[in-house]
Amino acid sequence: MDTRERLIASTRELLWERGYVGTSPKAIQERSGAGQGSMYHHFRGKPDLALAAITRSAEELRAGRRPSSALPAPRSSGSAPICGGSGTH
Repeated sequence: MDTRERLIASTRELLWERGYVGTSPKAIQERSGAGQGSMYHHFRGKPDLALAAITRSAEELRAGRRPSSALPAPRSSGSAPICGGSGTH
């Protein structure tokens, strides 16, 4: 896997685990084993890298595959909803 792909894969994992705000460029670099220069060679910054990671997941879903086996399994039905709405309007 080349550096760009490692950066995308690491970002996907971290976004799943920590969310966008909790995912720092430093954490992405550490997880991927890429240096700061490599990250900014391939992407303009965290927003572009996050977009590439989310796009990759969307492409896999459209192709009928579960996004990357590197991601944890979906949460059980007993977990909290993704959005915090009360369900009433």
